[in-house]
Amino acid sequence: MAQADFMVSYKNVSSKLKKRFMKKPNFAEASEEFLKIAKTLNNDGCHAYAGLSYMAVARCEQSLMNTAGEIYQLVEAAKSFLQAHGDMDAIQCSHCKEHITSALSCCDAIIKICLSKDMPKDALSLCWKLGEWFQNNMEFDKAVVQFQKCVSLCICNSIQLVLTHKKLFKLHLQRNNFLSALNHATCMLELGKILLPSEQAGAYLSSQNQCETTVVLLILLLNPHPLHIREQHSTILQKYIWSEGQDALHHSTPCKNDDCFMLMQSLVIACSAHDISTIQKLESALRKYISVEQSFLLNKIMEEYNHHSGLGF
Repeated sequence: MAQADFMVSYKNVSSKLKKRFMKKPNFAEASEEFLKIAKTLNNDGCHAYAGLSYMAVARCEQSLMNTAGEIYQLVEAAKSFLQAHGDMDAIQCSHCKEHITSALSCCDAIIKICLSKDMPKDALSLCWKLGEWFQNNMEFDKAVVQFQKCVSLCICNSIQLVLTHKKLFKLHLQRNNFLSALNHATCMLELGKILLPSEQAGAYLSSQNQCETTVVLLILLLNPHPLHIREQHSTILQKYIWSEGQDALHHSTPCKNDDCFMLMQSLVIACSAHDISTIQKLESALRKYISVEQSFLLNKIMEEYNHHSGLGF
């Protein structure tokens, strides 16, 4: 469908509604006609115009008090706008990301509807999918905004909240925003303590231990002044600084690898003493116990302690 044809068809349907405004407009008929235009435009690759048509369908469904239909058409509109953005990127056409703005407008409308109808799970699902789309398309700032919305939407779902904080942790790590990454890693650790019974062992406990290791590495990297360190971070570090820390750790986290704990304990002490040679030796020894993200943090610690000196803990 050519642009001129689209404009004529769109105006014709709109005119029908205006002419019948004094009577009772036939929104059902208009909805069908707008939908037909939208599908034709999508098939022709005119995704931006299709998005506008889907929005017109959504307005008709709203007038018909069809909430499910309105949400569905707004979702289709958002998909079309995102596809239009992808098409422009594919041909390297300069733009102001106006199609992303339109897609976000549709999604905001959907979230507003979902919350007004007591459907927080649907709003959460939409924010999550949108955040992943932005993440996959290297729009990290916008992805963070969407996942932050997820945090506020899944307050009553602790497991989903942990997963959301994990997403945000990784996003901030990719952007070298280590302070925000530490905040989200700490939230994961605290939520894990609530979710995990003290007697439970296995994969969940292993994940909790990995999270604690990540928090320790981030604290070492940021190297806060002793007077400014948060109380919960100070408590975590006590396990690794004092000699009785190992016994305390075994009591609270029995699945913690002994070798890993001893190496981490040595790393904390070496960092507090700014012993570069010991840190270098511990770096290679720790590799087999830590994840990719933790390995990245360890590299950053090495860079930081090679170029700067701090106050230590």
